[in-house]
Amino acid sequence: RLLLTQTKECFIIDIDQDAFMVSATGDDRAVEDFFYSRMVFSEGAHIKCLRYQGDPSWCVLRDVEKLKTMMMRLNLLRRFHEPSIVLRQHERIIQAMVALTAPVVGTSR
Repeated sequence: RLLLTQTKECFIIDIDQDAFMVSATGDDRAVEDFFYSRMVFSEGAHIKCLRYQGDPSWCVLRDVEKLKTMMMRLNLLRRFHEPSIVLRQHERIIQAMVALTAPVVGTSR
């Protein structure tokens, strides 16, 4: 309970806090379930959402293209995509560094 209160101070968006709390468990299945239930935006997808009273429920996404367009206009889509772009760049750099230091097959070092 204390951790939840402390993390509330660190995150602006509730979904970021929720993602952190799920990932902190170390449970890969829970992380995957969280991703598919809260982050996948495709037409007809059933995702967890908040109703007017704040109760979590399941919603069906409709008109996803309009949603994506509005998110781009409001500059919110960057919030979702930029971290993944940065991570992919880091992965490519690490892979290049590993490739440079890996021994060549058939030679001795």
